[in-house]
Amino acid sequence: MNAALASMCATFKGVPPHVFAEAWGDPEHGYARFQIDMATMGEIVEQINENVSKQGKGKKGSGNLKGRAKGVAARRKQRRAMMED
Repeated sequence: MNAALASMCATFKGVPPHVFAEAWGDPEHGYARFQIDMATMGEIVEQINENVSKQGKGKKGSGNLKGRAKGVAARRKQRRAMMED
């Protein structure tokens, strides 16, 4: 339960751990609530992963770190050249 609780709190930012612990601790409906929360968390993580993977398919260098670093370095070099003039 501790691993699931940590994952939930990381996914649902701003929700304190005791909220989940109290909801899941209910003998009658706790497990059903746990399953719903885990399914929701799985969907959120899946959507995040899809969006992250789509970033690499857009403009050049937007998805990989090396490409983005080259862009940052080029813009910095351009700004420095403008400041020297």
